[in-house]
Amino acid sequence: MQILNQKTPQLVVDHEKLKELLRGVVSNTEGCEVYQLEKLYALLCQSIYRHRKDYDKTALMRK
Repeated sequence: MQILNQKTPQLVVDHEKLKELLRGVVSNTEGCEVYQLEKLYALLCQSIYRHRKDYDKTALMRK
């Protein structure tokens, strides 16, 4: 069980960019209908899934 002894890499997240993304999504989705929000949700989930193994999340924030 050597994998249990491996050190986990540090997670790298730009919190300011994350807050900026959240503000942008909230402001740009005001007045959207449910199907539009569902499409956006699906796109966000796909992007998060593609980067699920990356400990450096800066590339995720650029997409």
